[in-house]
Amino acid sequence: MERWILILTILLLNGVNVVAQTAPTPPERYLRKRLISKFEVTAGGGLLRSSTYFGNSVTRFGYSFGGGVSHAFSKTLELKARVLYERKGSQTVGDGYGYGYYGQGPLGPIHFTRDITTTLNYLTISVMPTIHILPKKNVVFGMGAFYGFLRKAEVIYKNIDHINPANSSTLVLTDPRNFPSKYEYGFSGYAGYVLPLSKKYDLTFMLHYSKSLTDFVDFASTYQRNNVLLFSVTFGFLR
Repeated sequence: MERWILILTILLLNGVNVVAQTAPTPPERYLRKRLISKFEVTAGGGLLRSSTYFGNSVTRFGYSFGGGVSHAFSKTLELKARVLYERKGSQTVGDGYGYGYYGQGPLGPIHFTRDITTTLNYLTISVMPTIHILPKKNVVFGMGAFYGFLRKAEVIYKNIDHINPANSSTLVLTDPRNFPSKYEYGFSGYAGYVLPLSKKYDLTFMLHYSKSLTDFVDFASTYQRNNVLLFSVTFGFLR
């Protein structure tokens, strides 16, 4: 009986030793053949400076937050997919001068300001192939595409008459029926640095740029295209 116990003990210790020797290091663990290699939670803020028909754009602030997953093909290449809630928009301010009729005012000199502020909230899906460089693979670059669904919008149209203030007006629209543009798509790119926190967790600091390839059409015919420069922090954890 003691002989069998000794044999089983030797076999058990040998098995533990084999497992310890073949246990994957963090990079190997990341490269396991799984559909999802990593989960991510991200949030950030940035600058909105959208091109519009009227020009004279003013820089505004926006934000983005959400989550995603990635699949690692190698230590150098991975594919990221994300679902984000984003605030975009624009503000254009333009002055007009002249002589004649403006609105309901009398004949005379004209000086007015047109201020159009657009706030757009999208639910965005993005896919970005990503490359890791340097020996530690902690510097990353990515470029891909996005598709956004308009969830909420507000357009504020101000006409300010500096000669006859009584003729000034403000129009605010939030009803989705006033916005025929229900989606947008475009491309985005980013560069970042990965800061390891442990064998399983890390933080990635990213600078993004995204550019829409579609016009947002509203009642004021601004025909804006969203351009966003965003800084974000992403918390990642391996499966």
